[in-house]
Amino acid sequence: MSDFKFRLPPELLEKIFGYLNIEDIVKCSAVNYLWYTTSRSVLRRKSNMILCRWPDTLPSTVQDACLTGDLTIKFHPWDILKNLRTLKLWYDDPGLLPDFLLERIFNSCEKLNRLEILNVSTIEKHQLECILEHCTPGFRLRISQQHSDSNVLNLLEEYQELFEEIIVELKNPKRVIGWHPIYCSKSTFRLEDSATYVSLTSPGLYQLKLPQLCSVKTLKLEKCSSLDENVLLLLSQLNLESFSIDGFSARASTWISSFKTGFPVLKSFSSINNQIINDETLHALCEKRLENVTLDFRKGLSETSIPYMFKLHHLVRLKIITDKLETNELLKGIKDYWTNLRSLEVEECSVESEDSIRIIETLKSYASKQNITFKHNINCIKFQDNTTGNKHV
Repeated sequence: MSDFKFRLPPELLEKIFGYLNIEDIVKCSAVNYLWYTTSRSVLRRKSNMILCRWPDTLPSTVQDACLTGDLTIKFHPWDILKNLRTLKLWYDDPGLLPDFLLERIFNSCEKLNRLEILNVSTIEKHQLECILEHCTPGFRLRISQQHSDSNVLNLLEEYQELFEEIIVELKNPKRVIGWHPIYCSKSTFRLEDSATYVSLTSPGLYQLKLPQLCSVKTLKLEKCSSLDENVLLLLSQLNLESFSIDGFSARASTWISSFKTGFPVLKSFSSINNQIINDETLHALCEKRLENVTLDFRKGLSETSIPYMFKLHHLVRLKIITDKLETNELLKGIKDYWTNLRSLEVEECSVESEDSIRIIETLKSYASKQNITFKHNINCIKFQDNTTGNKHV
Protein backbone atom coordinates (compact mmCIF):
# COMPACT_ATOMS: atom_id res chain seq x y z
CA MET A 1 0.00 0.00 0.00
CA SER A 2 2.98 2.32 0.44
CA ASP A 3 3.37 2.46 -3.38
CA PHE A 4 -0.13 3.83 -3.91
CA LYS A 5 -0.12 7.48 -4.95
CA PHE A 6 -3.76 7.79 -4.03
CA ARG A 7 -4.77 7.35 -0.39
CA LEU A 8 -8.16 7.69 1.22
CA PRO A 9 -8.42 10.85 3.33
CA PRO A 10 -8.28 10.00 7.06
CA GLU A 11 -11.75 11.40 7.66
CA LEU A 12 -13.24 9.16 4.91
CA LEU A 13 -11.31 6.14 6.21
CA GLU A 14 -12.66 6.83 9.70
CA LYS A 15 -16.21 7.01 8.35
CA ILE A 16 -15.80 3.60 6.62
CA PHE A 17 -14.33 2.01 9.75
CA GLY A 18 -17.34 3.27 11.67
CA TYR A 19 -19.50 0.64 9.95
CA LEU A 20 -17.28 -2.26 11.08
CA ASN A 21 -17.58 -4.35 14.23
CA ILE A 22 -14.87 -4.31 16.89
CA GLU A 23 -12.98 -7.36 15.66
CA ASP A 24 -12.86 -6.13 12.05
CA ILE A 25 -11.53 -2.78 13.27
CA VAL A 26 -8.77 -4.61 15.17
CA LYS A 27 -7.87 -6.56 12.02
CA CYS A 28 -7.64 -3.31 10.04
CA SER A 29 -5.24 -1.87 12.60
CA ALA A 30 -2.55 -4.32 11.41
CA VAL A 31 -2.34 -2.86 7.86
CA ASN A 32 -0.21 0.24 8.46
CA TYR A 33 0.24 3.11 10.88
CA LEU A 34 -2.52 5.27 9.34
CA TRP A 35 -5.04 2.44 9.63
CA TYR A 36 -3.83 1.77 13.16
CA THR A 37 -4.36 5.34 14.33
CA THR A 38 -7.73 5.47 12.56
CA SER A 39 -8.77 2.18 14.19
CA ARG A 40 -7.80 3.51 17.61
CA SER A 41 -9.88 6.65 17.06
CA VAL A 42 -12.97 4.74 15.84
CA LEU A 43 -12.79 2.13 18.59
CA ARG A 44 -12.45 4.80 21.26
CA ARG A 45 -15.47 6.67 19.87
CA LYS A 46 -17.68 3.58 19.35
CA SER A 47 -17.04 1.65 22.56
CA ASN A 48 -14.78 3.83 24.73
CA MET A 49 -12.12 1.14 24.33
CA ILE A 50 -8.42 1.82 23.87
CA LEU A 51 -6.71 -0.21 21.15
CA CYS A 52 -3.06 -0.92 21.85
CA ARG A 53 -0.69 -2.57 19.37
CA TRP A 54 2.93 -3.26 20.21
CA PRO A 55 5.12 -1.29 21.00
CA ASP A 56 2.52 1.12 22.45
CA THR A 57 1.63 0.76 26.12
CA LEU A 58 -1.60 1.29 28.00
CA PRO A 59 -2.22 4.33 30.18
CA SER A 60 -2.64 3.42 33.83
CA THR A 61 -6.14 4.95 33.98
CA VAL A 62 -7.66 2.87 31.15
CA GLN A 63 -10.91 0.97 31.90
CA ASP A 64 -11.54 -0.90 28.61
CA ALA A 65 -8.70 -2.06 26.38
CA CYS A 66 -7.89 -4.28 23.42
CA LEU A 67 -4.34 -5.59 23.11
CA THR A 68 -3.06 -6.97 19.84
CA GLY A 69 0.27 -7.66 18.14
CA ASP A 70 3.06 -9.25 20.17
CA LEU A 71 1.16 -10.14 23.35
CA THR A 72 4.14 -11.81 25.01
CA ILE A 73 5.68 -8.45 25.98
CA LYS A 74 2.60 -6.31 26.58
CA PHE A 75 2.50 -6.71 30.35
CA HIS A 76 5.51 -6.04 32.54
CA PRO A 77 5.67 -6.96 36.24
CA TRP A 78 5.48 -3.30 37.23
CA ASP A 79 2.34 -2.54 35.17
CA ILE A 80 -0.52 -1.86 37.58
CA LEU A 81 -3.80 -1.17 35.78
CA LYS A 82 -6.08 -0.70 38.77
CA ASN A 83 -9.02 0.65 36.76
CA LEU A 84 -9.06 -1.90 33.92
CA ARG A 85 -12.42 -3.70 33.80
CA THR A 86 -12.63 -5.11 30.25
CA LEU A 87 -9.70 -6.61 28.36
CA LYS A 88 -9.61 -8.11 24.87
CA LEU A 89 -6.55 -10.08 23.77
CA TRP A 90 -6.44 -10.39 19.98
CA TYR A 91 -4.03 -12.51 17.94
CA ASP A 92 -3.46 -11.41 14.33
CA ASP A 93 -2.66 -15.04 13.48
CA PRO A 94 -3.91 -17.97 15.59
CA GLY A 95 -1.29 -18.69 18.23
CA LEU A 96 -0.81 -20.17 21.68
CA LEU A 97 -1.41 -18.02 24.75
CA PRO A 98 1.84 -17.59 26.74
CA ASP A 99 1.57 -19.39 30.08
CA PHE A 100 2.73 -16.40 32.11
CA LEU A 101 0.40 -13.84 30.49
CA LEU A 102 -2.81 -14.65 32.36
CA GLU A 103 -1.03 -14.59 35.73
CA ARG A 104 0.40 -11.16 34.91
CA ILE A 105 -2.97 -9.85 33.80
CA PHE A 106 -4.79 -10.85 36.99
CA ASN A 107 -1.93 -9.58 39.18
CA SER A 108 -1.99 -6.23 37.37
CA CYS A 109 -5.74 -5.69 36.96
CA GLU A 110 -7.50 -5.77 40.30
CA LYS A 111 -10.94 -4.78 38.96
CA LEU A 112 -11.01 -6.92 35.83
CA ASN A 113 -14.49 -8.43 35.35
CA ARG A 114 -14.53 -9.21 31.62
CA LEU A 115 -11.85 -11.04 29.64
CA GLU A 116 -11.95 -11.94 25.94
CA ILE A 117 -9.24 -14.14 24.44
CA LEU A 118 -9.68 -14.05 20.68
CA ASN A 119 -8.22 -15.93 17.73
CA VAL A 120 -6.00 -18.29 19.72
CA SER A 121 -5.16 -21.78 18.54
CA THR A 122 -6.46 -23.35 21.73
CA ILE A 123 -6.75 -22.69 25.46
CA GLU A 124 -4.93 -25.22 27.60
CA LYS A 125 -6.58 -26.71 30.68
CA HIS A 126 -4.00 -25.24 33.08
CA GLN A 127 -4.61 -21.76 31.59
CA LEU A 128 -8.31 -22.07 32.23
CA GLU A 129 -7.56 -23.21 35.78
CA CYS A 130 -5.59 -19.97 36.21
CA ILE A 131 -8.69 -17.98 35.16
CA LEU A 132 -10.91 -19.97 37.54
CA GLU A 133 -8.47 -19.34 40.38
CA HIS A 134 -8.41 -15.56 39.94
CA CYS A 135 -11.83 -14.57 38.60
CA THR A 136 -14.42 -13.05 40.91
CA PRO A 137 -18.14 -14.04 41.01
CA GLY A 138 -20.05 -12.56 38.07
CA PHE A 139 -16.99 -12.64 35.78
CA ARG A 140 -17.62 -12.57 31.99
CA LEU A 141 -15.41 -14.73 29.80
CA ARG A 142 -15.27 -15.13 26.03
CA ILE A 143 -12.84 -17.42 24.21
CA SER A 144 -12.47 -17.65 20.43
CA GLN A 145 -10.24 -20.54 19.41
CA GLN A 146 -9.51 -22.68 16.39
CA HIS A 147 -10.05 -26.13 17.86
CA SER A 148 -12.22 -27.71 20.53
CA ASP A 149 -10.88 -29.22 23.75
CA SER A 150 -13.41 -31.37 25.62
CA ASN A 151 -11.47 -31.01 28.90
CA VAL A 152 -11.78 -27.22 28.75
CA LEU A 153 -15.49 -27.34 27.90
CA ASN A 154 -16.18 -29.82 30.70
CA LEU A 155 -14.31 -27.65 33.19
CA LEU A 156 -16.24 -24.54 32.16
CA GLU A 157 -19.53 -26.38 32.50
CA GLU A 158 -18.54 -27.62 35.97
CA TYR A 159 -17.66 -24.14 37.24
CA GLN A 160 -20.19 -22.09 35.25
CA GLU A 161 -21.84 -20.75 38.43
CA LEU A 162 -18.76 -18.55 38.98
CA PHE A 163 -19.59 -16.56 35.85
CA GLU A 164 -22.27 -14.23 34.61
CA GLU A 165 -21.48 -15.22 31.03
CA ILE A 166 -19.24 -17.73 29.25
CA ILE A 167 -18.99 -17.81 25.46
CA VAL A 168 -16.72 -20.26 23.63
CA GLU A 169 -16.44 -19.80 19.86
CA LEU A 170 -14.88 -22.64 17.88
CA LYS A 171 -13.64 -21.80 14.40
CA ASN A 172 -13.25 -25.39 13.20
CA PRO A 173 -16.03 -26.40 13.08
CA LYS A 174 -17.99 -23.15 13.38
CA ARG A 175 -19.73 -23.73 16.70
CA VAL A 176 -20.61 -21.53 19.68
CA ILE A 177 -21.26 -22.86 23.19
CA GLY A 178 -22.38 -20.55 25.97
CA TRP A 179 -23.62 -20.35 29.55
CA HIS A 180 -25.53 -17.55 31.32
CA PRO A 181 -26.10 -19.17 34.73
CA ILE A 182 -27.19 -16.19 36.87
CA TYR A 183 -30.99 -15.72 36.89
CA CYS A 184 -30.99 -12.01 37.70
CA SER A 185 -28.32 -10.97 35.17
CA LYS A 186 -30.66 -10.21 32.21
CA SER A 187 -27.83 -11.05 29.82
CA THR A 188 -27.95 -10.47 26.07
CA PHE A 189 -26.21 -12.97 23.81
CA ARG A 190 -24.38 -11.49 20.81
CA LEU A 191 -22.91 -13.71 18.13
CA GLU A 192 -19.74 -11.90 17.07
CA ASP A 193 -18.86 -14.19 14.14
CA SER A 194 -20.76 -16.51 11.84
CA ALA A 195 -21.51 -19.99 13.16
CA THR A 196 -23.69 -22.88 12.05
CA TYR A 197 -24.24 -24.37 15.54
CA VAL A 198 -25.13 -22.48 18.73
CA SER A 199 -25.81 -24.09 22.12
CA LEU A 200 -26.73 -21.95 25.14
CA THR A 201 -27.49 -23.11 28.68
CA SER A 202 -28.87 -19.90 30.05
CA PRO A 203 -31.18 -19.27 33.03
CA GLY A 204 -29.85 -15.70 33.04
CA LEU A 205 -30.35 -15.04 29.31
CA TYR A 206 -32.95 -12.38 28.52
CA GLN A 207 -32.34 -11.40 24.90
CA LEU A 208 -30.60 -12.63 21.74
CA LYS A 209 -28.89 -10.28 19.31
CA LEU A 210 -30.40 -11.71 16.13
CA PRO A 211 -28.69 -10.10 13.08
CA GLN A 212 -25.55 -12.18 13.69
CA LEU A 213 -27.60 -15.39 14.01
CA CYS A 214 -28.58 -15.52 10.33
CA SER A 215 -25.99 -18.19 9.50
CA VAL A 216 -27.07 -20.53 12.32
CA LYS A 217 -28.61 -23.83 11.21
CA THR A 218 -28.76 -25.58 14.61
CA LEU A 219 -29.87 -23.72 17.76
CA LYS A 220 -30.11 -25.35 21.18
CA LEU A 221 -31.48 -23.38 24.15
CA GLU A 222 -31.51 -25.04 27.58
CA LYS A 223 -32.93 -23.75 30.89
CA CYS A 224 -33.96 -20.51 29.21
CA SER A 225 -36.77 -19.58 31.61
CA SER A 226 -35.79 -15.87 31.67
CA LEU A 227 -35.75 -15.46 27.88
CA ASP A 228 -38.16 -12.85 26.52
CA GLU A 229 -41.00 -14.71 24.79
CA ASN A 230 -40.87 -12.35 21.78
CA VAL A 231 -37.47 -13.85 20.93
CA LEU A 232 -39.35 -16.95 19.72
CA LEU A 233 -41.11 -14.91 17.03
CA LEU A 234 -37.78 -13.49 15.88
CA LEU A 235 -36.09 -16.89 15.87
CA SER A 236 -38.88 -18.27 13.70
CA GLN A 237 -37.74 -15.98 10.88
CA LEU A 238 -34.30 -17.63 10.72
CA ASN A 239 -33.52 -20.53 8.42
CA LEU A 240 -33.06 -22.96 11.29
CA GLU A 241 -32.94 -26.62 10.35
CA SER A 242 -32.76 -27.87 13.94
CA PHE A 243 -34.25 -26.13 16.99
CA SER A 244 -34.20 -27.43 20.55
CA ILE A 245 -35.69 -25.46 23.45
CA ASP A 246 -35.90 -26.39 27.14
CA GLY A 247 -37.59 -24.62 30.05
CA PHE A 248 -39.08 -21.75 28.04
CA SER A 249 -42.20 -19.85 29.19
CA ALA A 250 -44.33 -18.34 26.44
CA ARG A 251 -48.04 -17.95 25.74
CA ALA A 252 -49.67 -20.50 23.44
CA SER A 253 -50.44 -17.71 20.96
CA THR A 254 -46.73 -16.95 20.64
CA TRP A 255 -45.93 -20.59 19.86
CA ILE A 256 -48.77 -20.82 17.33
CA SER A 257 -47.78 -17.60 15.53
CA SER A 258 -44.16 -18.78 15.37
CA PHE A 259 -45.02 -22.12 13.79
CA LYS A 260 -47.65 -20.77 11.40
CA THR A 261 -45.59 -17.91 9.98
CA GLY A 262 -41.99 -18.99 10.52
CA PHE A 263 -39.40 -21.78 10.67
CA PRO A 264 -39.56 -22.28 6.87
CA VAL A 265 -36.94 -25.05 6.61
CA LEU A 266 -37.20 -26.65 10.07
CA LYS A 267 -36.51 -30.42 10.03
CA SER A 268 -35.77 -31.17 13.68
CA PHE A 269 -37.64 -29.85 16.74
CA SER A 270 -37.28 -30.66 20.45
CA SER A 271 -39.44 -29.23 23.24
CA ILE A 272 -38.83 -30.23 26.88
CA ASN A 273 -40.14 -28.58 30.07
CA ASN A 274 -42.12 -26.02 28.07
CA GLN A 275 -45.48 -25.44 29.71
CA ILE A 276 -47.68 -23.83 27.09
CA ILE A 277 -47.59 -26.30 24.21
CA ASN A 278 -51.20 -27.43 23.74
CA ASP A 279 -53.18 -29.22 21.03
CA GLU A 280 -53.55 -26.08 18.93
CA THR A 281 -49.81 -25.44 19.13
CA LEU A 282 -49.09 -29.02 18.14
CA HIS A 283 -51.46 -28.71 15.19
CA ALA A 284 -49.48 -25.68 13.90
CA LEU A 285 -46.16 -27.45 14.49
CA CYS A 286 -47.20 -30.53 12.52
CA GLU A 287 -47.70 -28.44 9.38
CA LYS A 288 -43.90 -28.47 9.08
CA ARG A 289 -41.94 -31.14 7.19
CA LEU A 290 -40.32 -32.42 10.37
CA GLU A 291 -38.09 -35.49 10.36
CA ASN A 292 -36.87 -35.48 13.96
CA VAL A 293 -39.23 -34.65 16.87
CA THR A 294 -38.91 -34.74 20.67
CA LEU A 295 -42.02 -33.70 22.63
CA ASP A 296 -42.77 -33.50 26.34
CA PHE A 297 -46.33 -34.65 27.12
CA ARG A 298 -46.15 -34.05 30.86
CA LYS A 299 -47.70 -30.56 30.77
CA GLY A 300 -50.22 -29.10 28.35
CA LEU A 301 -50.23 -32.13 26.05
CA SER A 302 -51.67 -35.60 26.55
CA GLU A 303 -51.51 -38.80 24.60
CA THR A 304 -54.84 -37.90 23.00
CA SER A 305 -52.82 -35.19 21.21
CA ILE A 306 -50.79 -37.77 19.29
CA PRO A 307 -53.27 -37.97 16.34
CA TYR A 308 -52.29 -34.39 15.46
CA MET A 309 -48.87 -35.82 14.69
CA PHE A 310 -50.19 -38.24 12.08
CA LYS A 311 -49.61 -35.46 9.53
CA LEU A 312 -45.84 -35.83 9.99
CA HIS A 313 -45.39 -38.14 7.01
CA HIS A 314 -41.64 -37.43 6.80
CA LEU A 315 -40.97 -38.41 10.41
CA VAL A 316 -37.76 -40.46 10.84
CA ARG A 317 -37.10 -40.17 14.57
CA LEU A 318 -39.63 -39.61 17.37
CA LYS A 319 -39.12 -39.27 21.12
CA ILE A 320 -42.05 -38.93 23.53
CA ILE A 321 -41.66 -37.96 27.21
CA THR A 322 -44.77 -38.76 29.25
CA ASP A 323 -45.82 -39.46 32.82
CA LYS A 324 -47.30 -42.82 31.88
CA LEU A 325 -48.09 -44.41 28.52
CA GLU A 326 -51.82 -45.15 28.47
CA THR A 327 -53.00 -45.42 24.85
CA ASN A 328 -52.08 -47.22 21.65
CA GLU A 329 -52.04 -44.07 19.50
CA LEU A 330 -48.28 -44.47 18.88
CA LEU A 331 -48.88 -47.92 17.41
CA LYS A 332 -51.53 -46.50 15.09
CA GLY A 333 -49.09 -43.84 13.91
CA ILE A 334 -46.40 -46.42 13.16
CA LYS A 335 -48.79 -48.70 11.27
CA ASP A 336 -50.70 -46.18 9.20
CA TYR A 337 -48.88 -42.84 8.98
CA TRP A 338 -45.16 -42.76 9.80
CA THR A 339 -43.90 -44.96 7.02
CA ASN A 340 -40.38 -43.46 7.15
CA LEU A 341 -39.94 -43.89 10.92
CA ARG A 342 -36.66 -45.55 11.90
CA SER A 343 -36.32 -44.69 15.59
CA LEU A 344 -38.91 -44.48 18.37
CA GLU A 345 -38.10 -43.64 22.00
CA VAL A 346 -40.54 -43.50 24.90
CA GLU A 347 -39.49 -42.04 28.24
CA GLU A 348 -41.91 -42.54 31.13
CA CYS A 349 -41.64 -40.51 34.32
CA SER A 350 -43.55 -42.78 36.68
CA VAL A 351 -43.45 -46.38 37.83
CA GLU A 352 -44.66 -48.80 35.18
CA SER A 353 -48.28 -50.00 35.35
CA GLU A 354 -49.71 -53.18 33.85
CA ASP A 355 -51.32 -51.16 31.04
CA SER A 356 -48.12 -49.33 30.15
CA ILE A 357 -46.10 -52.58 30.20
CA ARG A 358 -48.60 -54.16 27.81
CA ILE A 359 -48.50 -51.15 25.46
CA ILE A 360 -44.71 -51.03 25.53
CA GLU A 361 -44.42 -54.72 24.69
CA THR A 362 -46.81 -54.29 21.76
CA LEU A 363 -44.83 -51.32 20.45
CA LYS A 364 -41.55 -53.17 20.87
CA SER A 365 -42.80 -56.22 19.00
CA TYR A 366 -44.23 -54.27 16.07
CA ALA A 367 -41.19 -51.95 15.83
CA SER A 368 -38.91 -54.97 15.61
CA LYS A 369 -40.88 -56.35 12.65
CA GLN A 370 -40.64 -52.99 10.85
CA ASN A 371 -36.87 -52.57 11.51
CA ILE A 372 -37.56 -49.60 13.76
CA THR A 373 -35.14 -49.01 16.62
CA PHE A 374 -37.19 -48.89 19.82
CA LYS A 375 -36.04 -47.60 23.22
CA HIS A 376 -37.96 -47.41 26.48
CA ASN A 377 -36.70 -45.60 29.57
CA ILE A 378 -38.05 -45.02 33.07
CA ASN A 379 -36.92 -41.61 34.30
CA CYS A 380 -38.72 -40.33 37.40
CA ILE A 381 -37.55 -36.70 37.08
CA LYS A 382 -40.49 -34.35 37.60
CA PHE A 383 -41.53 -31.61 35.21
CA GLN A 384 -39.54 -28.46 35.99
CA ASP A 385 -41.67 -25.41 36.66
CA ASN A 386 -40.25 -22.61 34.49
CA THR A 387 -41.90 -19.81 36.44
CA THR A 388 -39.21 -20.10 39.13
CA GLY A 389 -36.72 -18.36 36.87
CA ASN A 390 -39.15 -15.69 35.70
CA LYS A 391 -39.64 -14.42 39.22
CA HIS A 392 -36.11 -13.08 39.02
CA VAL A 393 -36.57 -11.22 35.75
